[in-house]
Amino acid sequence: RPDVGEKRRPPVSRRAVLLFGYVSHPNYIDQARPSTVTATEPGFKVDATELNAGVVAQKLRYLEVLLFQPWLVTIPADESGLGEAVIDLRVPNPVSFIIQKLLIRDERRQQKRLANDVVYIHDALQIFYGAIDTDLVAIWKELEGTLHRNQQQSVRDGVRELFSEMNDVIREAVTIPTDRRVDPDNMLRLCREGFEELFGEA
Repeated sequence: RPDVGEKRRPPVSRRAVLLFGYVSHPNYIDQARPSTVTATEPGFKVDATELNAGVVAQKLRYLEVLLFQPWLVTIPADESGLGEAVIDLRVPNPVSFIIQKLLIRDERRQQKRLANDVVYIHDALQIFYGAIDTDLVAIWKELEGTLHRNQQQSVRDGVRELFSEMNDVIREAVTIPTDRRVDPDNMLRLCREGFEELFGEA
């Protein structure tokens, strides 16, 4: 298991890495800062970034979820945009990526970005669907054990809210991808069946 406590500068900190939302920007750094404020606190105001020395670092809630059992990946030189390979880049595993999206859904709804997260959840499940039973279920069982029972309930509530039946969030989500057409019924079906398999409730 990678040592998530190791403190070393990521090799691609001068360039955005598409880890937490698939959005690139040259002044974003691929390091996350924890954000603990909740949408129910008095005076709540969305502040998703932190500026330091001209570099913007994304503030993320439930950072510990994203850091759970990260995967090590290597980006080949011809795909990194840096002219050299990026070795041993730590990225969230698909389960952590999905679960964190579910846990922050209320804030994302306020930001009017919830449909975007539904696209990310759908795409992650679609890409790794064949590995749910062999790899992802085990990760979820371990990750679930680290969550407070309220967080465990929030995850399941989020799945029911978003994927139990057709809704406006899914209808908006299918309009977001520009590189393909996505049928809303297919999106709903894949997500619902994916979570059933992941949670062992199929």
